[in-house]
Amino acid sequence: NPDSQPSFSENTSLDLNRLLIHDPLSSLICSAPDDSAFSSGIKHGDMLIVNSKVPPKESNVVLVRHNSSYSLRKFRMEGNAVTLSMDTPTGEVAYSLADSECCILGVIQYVIKSLP
Repeated sequence: NPDSQPSFSENTSLDLNRLLIHDPLSSLICSAPDDSAFSSGIKHGDMLIVNSKVPPKESNVVLVRHNSSYSLRKFRMEGNAVTLSMDTPTGEVAYSLADSECCILGVIQYVIKSLP
């Protein structure tokens, strides 16, 4: 119902760790390092919960380290080759996972939006 209001209670508490962190040893919380995943709804500064044990699937957004910097990329399979793409104002830029300087750190599982 669009007219319904949320209910609040002084006795209610939320444990975000329990709700969002399924495996503490494989989870990482960080802020989005850039706007490279804006078409996926992720903006610079949004909080990300990343899982390093979940194998990436087609079109998952992943956190990547490349040449000592971090960014978000869309995971794609082309045959047996993995490519990691990002959005830019002029189109899509991709590079291969075969690049020795490239490492997938994990799959983005949750995004906590930053309010304007």
